[in-house]
Order: sequence, then structure tokens, then C-alpha cells
Amino acid sequence: MRGIFVCLALVLVFVGTAGLCVGYAPAQLSLREGVPPALVRALQDAPDLGQVQAAQPASPSTHTGKPCASLEQMYDLAQNGDAEAQCWLARQYEDGLCGLCKDDPLAVVWIKKAAEAGRAEAQFALGIRCFFGIGVPQDLAQAVYWLHKAALRNHAEAQYRLAGCLEDGLGTSVDKAAGVFWYTRSAELGYPQAQNMLGILCIKGMGMPRDAQAAAAWFQKAAAQGYATAQFNLGCSYEKGEGVDKDREKALYWYGKAARQGDADAQARLEAF
Repeated sequence: MRGIFVCLALVLVFVGTAGLCVGYAPAQLSLREGVPPALVRALQDAPDLGQVQAAQPASPSTHTGKPCASLEQMYDLAQNGDAEAQCWLARQYEDGLCGLCKDDPLAVVWIKKAAEAGRAEAQFALGIRCFFGIGVPQDLAQAVYWLHKAALRNHAEAQYRLAGCLEDGLGTSVDKAAGVFWYTRSAELGYPQAQNMLGILCIKGMGMPRDAQAAAAWFQKAAAQGYATAQFNLGCSYEKGEGVDKDREKALYWYGKAARQGDADAQARLEAF
């Protein structure tokens, strides 16, 4: 039974629910984190991880953009240590492309080779596999190891996921300051989920002085990229005048943007108006 709860906790960290709200100003108006620490990491917010099926992530893929070329040529390049070719070959085995049968064990072999060669997207993919135990034994410490490797190579989503592990103490000791550092690095690279999370940390004064103006600025950056949770949060900021001048029209505008993406909380705020 204890093992079941541990597994559920791990799924909640990376999968979670879209409807979580965290208290912000009056109870009737809540700022949503989207991916709050120690609670959820919405998998649908991670396009590199594929689709969610039965509460489990699909195998993470390595993308290089190469068309189907001579398999023999690509195999030779991969065998000779070409990390891009190794990533390409891993993707073909993952998805059964270019005339190859799906073979996840072989995909893992090539992902590992590319990761060891320093390819950031392979390091990220291997980290996610280690976290969930996809094709490899589940090992949170190894997950953090590979996410950190990818983060050092400026892989924005790896930085974001690493920050979550550091914040929640998954596979490593809890280190809130390091979590803020990696959220910031990811946000500065333009990753919208990290920008939204940094806005949350700013508004709450978690790991940094409380700064509502900075929070609104981060929400704005993520919202401009079409991230519905940040659009909702920016609408909250304008409705309450937190970090920005109170502006009903702008609040309606951002709630509308989020609502058109199916955001239930934004739809509820529009109805309340």
C-alpha cells in the first residue's frame, strides 16, 4: 500500500490536474500555478513528452528534424559517435519509422549513447525515462543527474523539470534556492511554464522578495506565448490591480484568451463579470 502512495505522489508531481487553484487575494479569486511545487507538474504542459495515456507519459522522443535518409549511412554515423545520428536513430526505433520496427530497448541504447556524447535533448529524454522508469529502471537520482546535464546545456524544459525536482526533493535534497535558480534560467530562455512559475514565486515572495510587478511581467511573457494558465493569472493581476494598474478591460481580454483555449477557471471569471 505504501508503494502505491509513492507512485501516486510521483505521478502527481509530473502529471497532476489542470484545475488546481492557489489562494490569491480574496477566496473567490485565485491565482493558478499550473505546476505548483510539491503538488503537480501538468504533463500536458510538456510537449516534448508526448501524449498522456492511462496516467503514464509516452516514451520521450529525440527530435533532430532529419528526413528518412540512408539507414546504413545513419547507422554508420551513429556507430562512429555522431550524437545527432544517434538521436535520429533512437527516434526511428521509438516510433517505428523509416521501415524499422518499433524497438524501445534499441531506442534506449541510442539515447544513452547520445546522452553520454553530450546531446542535450537525449540527456533530457534519458532523465525523463529514469524518472518514470520507461525502458530503464526507475531511478530518481539518475533522473536528476541527466536533467542537470541537459540543464547545463541550456535545455529549457530540463531546467524547468530540474527545478521542480530540487524544490520537491525528488532524487536529490530539497534546495529551494537552486530551484529558483533553474526556474529563472528556464524562464530567461523563454520557457512559458517556467515564466509562469517564476511569476508565482515573485507574487508569493518564495525564495525572493515579494514583487508583484515582476510577477505580472513574467505572467505577461508566458501569456504572450499562448500559455493559458499564465493568461488566466495575468487576468487575475489586472482584475485585482496586483503589480499592474487595475484594468477591467485587460482582465477580460486575458480571461477571454485563456477561456478560448478551454480554461474552465477563465470561463468562470468571464461569467462572473
